[in-house]
Amino acid sequence: MCVAAIALSACANTEIIPVSANQIIISTSAEPMCGGQGALRIANRQAAAETLRRGFDKYMIVASEGMNNVHQIGTTPIYADTEFTSRRVGNSIYSDGTTTFSGGYPIYGGSHDRYLGVNMYKDDDPAGSNALDARDELGPDWKKIISKSQLTCL
Repeated sequence: MCVAAIALSACANTEIIPVSANQIIISTSAEPMCGGQGALRIANRQAAAETLRRGFDKYMIVASEGMNNVHQIGTTPIYADTEFTSRRVGNSIYSDGTTTFSGGYPIYGGSHDRYLGVNMYKDDDPAGSNALDARDELGPDWKKIISKSQLTCL
């Protein structure tokens, strides 16, 4: 699923777990190319988007945990390219050759995972006076962003 889209965006999956009427847990798993910061950025933006989707205006991250499960799972094949030239001088043949090797680059698998505990508030709720404004966090295109079910790190 992610392989086809990798040229345009990095893949990530996010699950939203409701805890109460104004609390959610966000679980984000991002491809190795996103990095840990990319996974955190996705989770934060998903928190803002989910806040607005659920009819709230502000959110506060009250818990955060991350894991790096990225590791090398193999290498690309190694290829040899040989250029060979021969020349004849009288009854003798002289040869020169050069071999160049390429490949053997690492292939990474796994994911960067981020978990956020989020409390959501209405604008008029005094408990959310220090909370982040979800619309400000998403920027001027917030309506377009909240219409997407999944966000990416790029």
